Amino acid sequence: EELGLLVCNKCRSVSEISDEFPYVDISNIESGENDKLWISSKREPSSAQSQRIYNFLTDFIRKRKEKEIAIVGHSAWFYTMCNEVMDCGDDEKLKSVFDVSEIRSMCVTFQDYEATYNT
Repeated sequence: EELGLLVCNKCRSVSEISDEFPYVDISNIESGENDKLWISSKREPSSAQSQRIYNFLTDFIRKRKEKEIAIVGHSAWFYTMCNEVMDCGDDEKLKSVFDVSEIRSMCVTFQDYEATYNT
């Protein structure tokens, strides 16, 4: 979801998550005890959200060895991912707003920009 302003969009502390879910590996959470991305005075700009999603896909998902990965999140985040960050072609279903608790399956591939556009 969009970060900032609304407390419901603020991350919980790592210790709180660890206490509630001791069986979940949270070693990749970088926010620490305080949500470093949440600002109480304003909402996250759309461009910042798009950049955060892009970084998540390229810096984290792209580097995973697993071939099947479940990503759980808010519908607005997925909408931005499918409409502003990724090229979903003409797939109107992928580009539409996600319903509450909706599950969608997609195959994601990554292209090297340099190899594609500088040859």
